[in-house]
Amino acid sequence: MSPRTSAWRGLLSLLLATGVAVCAPAAVLANATSIPPVTPRVVGPAELEALRIYDPHLDQLRFRADEPDEEDRFGFNESDEYRLPLWESLTSQPTPVDGAQAAQSVYAYQPRLAVSFTVRDSGSSVPADCTIAAGPSHVVVAFNSFLAFYTKTGERTYISSLDGLLGATSGWKGHFDPKVVYDEGSGRFFLMALDYNLTARQASWAVAVSITSNPHQGWYVYDVRNELDGEGIDYEELGFGPRGVYLCGNYISFSEWSSLPPPAGAHNNALWVFDKAAMVAGQTVSGTTFNDVAGEGNQAVFVPKVALVHTQPFGGVDGFMTAFQGVTSPPNTLRISVWGVSLPGNFPTGAATLARQTVDVGMPAATPNAQQSGGPARLQANNFGVAPLNLQFRGNTLTMAAAAGSGSLAVAKVIQLSVVWPSVTLTWQTDFSDGSNYHFWPQVAVNARGQSGLVYCHSGTSLFARSRWTTRTADDPGFLASQLLREGDAYVGNPLTDNASTVYRWGDYSGAAVDPVSQGFWFFAMYGADRGSNNNTDFRLWAGFVPRAVYVDGAWGGSEFGTTQRPWNTFGEAVTDAFSGNDVVIKGGSYSSPGLLTKPMTMFADGGTVILHVP
Repeated sequence: MSPRTSAWRGLLSLLLATGVAVCAPAAVLANATSIPPVTPRVVGPAELEALRIYDPHLDQLRFRADEPDEEDRFGFNESDEYRLPLWESLTSQPTPVDGAQAAQSVYAYQPRLAVSFTVRDSGSSVPADCTIAAGPSHVVVAFNSFLAFYTKTGERTYISSLDGLLGATSGWKGHFDPKVVYDEGSGRFFLMALDYNLTARQASWAVAVSITSNPHQGWYVYDVRNELDGEGIDYEELGFGPRGVYLCGNYISFSEWSSLPPPAGAHNNALWVFDKAAMVAGQTVSGTTFNDVAGEGNQAVFVPKVALVHTQPFGGVDGFMTAFQGVTSPPNTLRISVWGVSLPGNFPTGAATLARQTVDVGMPAATPNAQQSGGPARLQANNFGVAPLNLQFRGNTLTMAAAAGSGSLAVAKVIQLSVVWPSVTLTWQTDFSDGSNYHFWPQVAVNARGQSGLVYCHSGTSLFARSRWTTRTADDPGFLASQLLREGDAYVGNPLTDNASTVYRWGDYSGAAVDPVSQGFWFFAMYGADRGSNNNTDFRLWAGFVPRAVYVDGAWGGSEFGTTQRPWNTFGEAVTDAFSGNDVVIKGGSYSSPGLLTKPMTMFADGGTVILHVP
C-alpha cells in the first residue's frame, strides 16, 4: 500500500481520537454518474499457464526447507480421507488448554486447525498486502507482487505476477494493493488491484473474474480508470451482492505525485457498482459510480467498506457500504453509517441509488501500538483504515471487525448489526482480549450457519508477534478459547538501533475467508521473523484451515441447531446438517446411524465412548 499524505493521516487521527460533532441526519450527498462501458481482456487457460513464474527461491510446497521442524510443531494436514468406519467406537479427544477466554460450552472439543502451511511474498513491496479467498477446490492468495493458487492441503499449484494476469503498461507503476474474494452465489473468484501513471497523473483499478470456480481455467480482466480531478483511489475495497460488484475507496494524491501540479479539486471517496451478471459472463460491463458520499451532517467519510453479501437482503437492497464517524455526543461513541444500494430492474441502464442509516457503538479508547518481546520497538496497531475485507453480510446480519483500545492494550473488536432494510440495529459487540497482551488487526468471516471466525495478531512484552484465531457459533455467549495459528520466531525490528519511539508498519493484512464447500474458515496472518538489517526483507505469513463443527448430544431436549448450546440429539440430524469436511462432535452414548456416510467428515467422541449402530 502506498504512503499516505500527512494531511490525510492527521484528519483520520482527529476523527477517531477526538470525535467530530455532527448535525441532524441529512439527505445522502453523492454525485452519481454512469460508468462508461468496459470490455474485458480474456486470459484463457493456455495464456494463464504461459504466465506462470518458476523461481526456486520461492517457498516450496507446504513447508520451507529452512524450517524442517514445521511438520512436527504444527502437525501434518489431517486429511478428510482417513475416517473411522461407522461401526467402530470413538474415544474422547484431549481438551485444549490454550486460549484468551475460557470455553463457553460444556463440550471439551475445541474447533481445530486441520491444515497449516506457509505463504510468503518474496517481492520488494512492504508490507505484502496479502489477501486470501477459498473456492471449491483451490485457495487463491494475492500479494503486491504475486498471485498464487493453492490446493486445500497447502500445495502451491500456480504462481504468477499480478502484472502478468492484469497486464502491464509502459509508464505505469504496476499493480498493487490486491483484494481477492470468492462469491458463492456466482461461483467465481473476483480479484481487484490498483495501478497509476506517475507522469500523466492517471489511475485505474483492474478487476479480474475467474471464468469458472477453478482459477486455473482463466480469467476475464476489466481495466477501469478511477482518477478524478488529479486524484486517485486508495484504501480500496472489493465486495459483491446478488446482482452487483462493488468497489470503493478514498481519493488521495499519492505521495509520488507531490511534485506534480495540485489537483483541480479535493474529493473524499467513491463507490462503484458494476453489473455482476455481465462480469461473470465476460461481457462488456457498465454501472453507476457515486463520488463524495457523505455521512451525517454532510460530514466527509473515509475508509469506506463494501460488504460481501452472501444472502439476499430484505428491503429491496443489493449491497452495503459502511464508514465510521467519530462523534462527541454521546461521548466515546463510534457512529457507523450504513448505505444500502438498490438496483432497478433495468440496471445498469437504470442507475443504482443510495440510502443511509446510522447506528452508534461504544469506542472507549484509542488503539495503542503493540509492544513485543526482544526490543523496544512497537508494532503499529492504530492505522484504523487499512484492515481489508472485514464486512460480511449473511442472514440479515452485517458483521465487521475493527481495531480498538481498552486501557493500555489493543483489543480485537467485533461488531454485528441486524439489518432488515431500512432498519439497522446493534445486535452485539465484543472486545476480545486476554487483559495482558495486545490483540490487533482483527479480521472476521461468517459462514452459512451463522458461525463467526476471528483471526488477529497477538504480542506482548514476553511474546514475539504471532497470530491467533477463534470461533463463535450463533448461540454462543462469546468467542471460544483462542488458538495459535503461527508462533512468532523473533523480534520485529533491529534491537541495536530501535528505541521506544520506533514504530513498524506490521500485521495489518491478516485475513479470514469462508470455505464454500465445508463452511469452515481459512485464516492467515503475519508472524514475527528475523528480517535482517532492519529492512523488512523477510516478510512472512501463515495460513490455516478450521473445519466447521456440528454438535450432537442424545440427552439434549431443547431446541436444536447443531451448536454447542443447542446440539442435535440424533446422529442422523448431524449427518444431514454436516457439509463435506466438517467435524461431527458427539457426546458419549449409543446412536443409530441412518446408513453409510455419503460425504467425508471427521467424528469426535466428547465425554465418553460413542457407539454407532448401522442398520
